[in-house]
Amino acid sequence: MALQIFLSVLTTSWISLIFLTTGDMFRKKVRYHCDTLIEKLIISTSLGFGISGLLIMSLNFARMASANNIILFCIILTLICLPRWIRFSRTLRNFHTLLPRMKLLKSTTTINFFYLFLPLFLFFLYFLRTLLPPSGFDALMYHLSCAQLYLDHGGFYNIFFNPQADFPMLTEMNFMIGLAFNNDLICRQISFLTECMGVGALVLFCRTLLLNWNEVCIAVATLLTLTVTIASVSTCDVDFAMAAWIALSVYTLVKIVDQQRSKQIIIPAFFAGMAMSTKIFGVFVLPTLLFLLLYKKKVSTGKLIPVIAIPLMMGSLWYIKSYIHKGTLLSINRSLIESQGLGLPMGFDIHNQFLHFVTNVVLRTVIAPWTFTLFPSQHQQDSFGPFFVALLPFVVLTKLSSESKLMITLAGIYLSCILLMEMVFIPGGSSIRYSLVLPIFLIPVCLTTLKDMKFIHNSIVTILRFFLLIQIALGSIHLIKRYHQDWIALLTLQDRDRYYSHLLPQYPSIRYINTIPEECTILTLYNYDNYLIKKQYISAYRHYTNKDDLFMDLKKHSVSYIFANNVFDTSSNASAFADLDKTTVFSQNGFYVYKVNNTVSPPSRGSRVADLF
Repeated sequence: MALQIFLSVLTTSWISLIFLTTGDMFRKKVRYHCDTLIEKLIISTSLGFGISGLLIMSLNFARMASANNIILFCIILTLICLPRWIRFSRTLRNFHTLLPRMKLLKSTTTINFFYLFLPLFLFFLYFLRTLLPPSGFDALMYHLSCAQLYLDHGGFYNIFFNPQADFPMLTEMNFMIGLAFNNDLICRQISFLTECMGVGALVLFCRTLLLNWNEVCIAVATLLTLTVTIASVSTCDVDFAMAAWIALSVYTLVKIVDQQRSKQIIIPAFFAGMAMSTKIFGVFVLPTLLFLLLYKKKVSTGKLIPVIAIPLMMGSLWYIKSYIHKGTLLSINRSLIESQGLGLPMGFDIHNQFLHFVTNVVLRTVIAPWTFTLFPSQHQQDSFGPFFVALLPFVVLTKLSSESKLMITLAGIYLSCILLMEMVFIPGGSSIRYSLVLPIFLIPVCLTTLKDMKFIHNSIVTILRFFLLIQIALGSIHLIKRYHQDWIALLTLQDRDRYYSHLLPQYPSIRYINTIPEECTILTLYNYDNYLIKKQYISAYRHYTNKDDLFMDLKKHSVSYIFANNVFDTSSNASAFADLDKTTVFSQNGFYVYKVNNTVSPPSRGSRVADLF
């Protein structure tokens, strides 16, 4: 495990340097100017990340995305970047003369050690989690499992049993680098890199609002201790990556418009395309950017067309891929949508349905500050914390700068898109992770408000600042407590098998499946750890009318074993599975492995992906 950790850190550093260099080459090609070294690092690394993802995606389209080809791809990029690395190494010989000209911070403010220590300590904790195998729900269900299947198959194909395979997967394309090296710790570290870019976007916004570096450190610590951040960082999820690309698209567009450099409009458009290529909800970057152009009164054909066309072209590639391989743009579970509906009683006429919808829209909008902060029942229990609500009255009363007003308005535009999406498609509420860009927009405004509240007594300002520090402290404690098993695993140098055994109750069943001697196909039911299964597998993907219908489908896909949990007999397919001729061969912790009797001969290949797909 120690060797794997060392190699992962070394490889991720190499890949990050490739991202930085290729992105910097692209940035210089379009003549986008960065004012500080920090801005250059953030913008260039993010651009390089997007370029790498698009190139690996093209390998998948060409069915050339094997492990050897992806490693060769990294070597080719290294050779392209090598002359720049050599030139840079030469400049390091005169580092003492170079440093004053680098404009690292562009500030004369002395950074207090306490303010600097807090975000660095939090970054260190998050980085430590990347030294352990991936264990997040979504990561094992589709972020890594789909990337692994594409790698095994050499490119895109119809993963018919996993509807999430139809989602945009720009970040997962770069995860394939780690999987090509057979080291998924690299995937977690690449994910951590994208989250650093999101924090970097927050830093750029803070500097735009003229916050000093002590206040920037507080802003970073605030973001890193939100419960939604704690649940999302270092997990191979892509929500933070989407938030980073949206924030950087806004930052670069504001800068380009203010400096009247319309020829560089490709930079924010490319970031917007990265957002749309990362997650479905990245499409909400378009109304955000369009409103920004309207707000700045800079709407012209030269700006409007690239801002719309480039993101749409980049995002549409993923839906074209789905249409080519599956014949649909997105896999939609109709029965699930119909069962959720709008919660309307039977017999409601159209007029009453419309009134119900309008009422729901108004109420959901009014209570949004509460559901996103204090009462996250609609957002999977993670939240933005109480500080934003506590400061809201003072934000209204404070005379804000035009930049602060713009940030609040853009946050409102994005939040409106999320709420509208929930009301139409997800009445029960969506995950708050889809809205991670909001604190990146709002935290700088909140700290600016605390700084400029001269109309009230100093004691109230002190109380609010103390309240913010308390929230940061409690969030830090929550981070340590939530992942206590990770710290124990690192301190005791647990290997992968022992780590998963302590963390995942279903892992003993998975371990049994991986030791089945014969070639076989596994059907997973209501279990979402597909990435850990080393046998060929499919997931339950349809409703069966009876046991014969089920058996014929199992026969079609050469399924010999079923992996199920303790809701096996309470699903919509309960009767079909109950009547199926099967034998329990393993059970532990409420998870079961069944052998299907009288099934067909197993497939001839033992890889995860069979030719029949």
